[in-house]
Amino acid sequence: MDALLDRIPVTEDGRRVWESAPPYALRHIATHAAPAGRLDELIADGDYLVHAEPDTLLAAFDSVTTEAGRLARLVYRRSIEHHRVLSAERRRQVLAVDAALFRRDSRRQEHAVGCVGECCFPGGRATPGFRDRRLPDQPAASLGCRLPAVTGGC
Repeated sequence: MDALLDRIPVTEDGRRVWESAPPYALRHIATHAAPAGRLDELIADGDYLVHAEPDTLLAAFDSVTTEAGRLARLVYRRSIEHHRVLSAERRRQVLAVDAALFRRDSRRQEHAVGCVGECCFPGGRATPGFRDRRLPDQPAASLGCRLPAVTGGC
């Protein structure tokens, strides 16, 4: 796993730049992390969840051992069918909302970083497949994202 991590650029403040990661790393790093007992460490980086190959990550998720890892798995699986077809930016937005639904402020804020453009939240026009889901009754501003949240059908 370290050999793959070494291929991913890092910012001056130490954050991995997953959008610049080699495609092989995005597809297979979870497969390497799981048997090494390091998947919890990998998925603690919320930006990795945004850019990971969904089906490979899903297959590796059973190896999580920490409470934070189980929570990340729960949040990610909530919208797995959408992660497969959404761009990374849309996936970031969906993960932020799903984290809010589980009331996990730190994860929600981590995914909300970088939210720009049109919103694709549950019930919104941007993603018709979400029409069967609704956000809990709470003000849109409490979601912590800089995008408007749609709490009803459009």
